[in-house]
Parts: sequence; structure tokens; C-alpha cells
Amino acid sequence: MYSIQQKYYLPEYKQKSKAFVQKKLVEKLPEMILNEQISQELFEQDYTQIAEEIRNYQRENSRVRRRRK
Repeated sequence: MYSIQQKYYLPEYKQKSKAFVQKKLVEKLPEMILNEQISQELFEQDYTQIAEEIRNYQRENSRVRRRRK
């Protein structure tokens, strides 16, 4: 959603929920454009990169938890 917001110069809504941001995108962009952008985002995702980011996040958080004990 963030890349779509950037592409169309929409506010970031950093402190808002995903549902709120989705509602704003639906309100501000024509359905045809929004559908096309969502499809492009899904097909362009690099799931190997996402998996690596998740592993890194988990490693960092497990270190933090161990330190707190």
C-alpha cells in the first residue's frame, strides 16, 4: 500500500491501521487504477527477500528477549 501511496502522492497515514489506509485508497483512487496497482504490487513482490527480512526481524527480536531475562 505504501508504494501506491507514494506513486500517487497520497499521505502516508503512519499512525493509522491498514483498514484505514485501505479505505482512503479506495476513496481517493479510481477503482480501475487501484485494481491495476494492487495486481502489479502482488506480481512484483520478491518473496525470497520478504522471507529474509522476516528471518532478520526474528533474529533481532530473539536477541532482545534473551537480554531482558
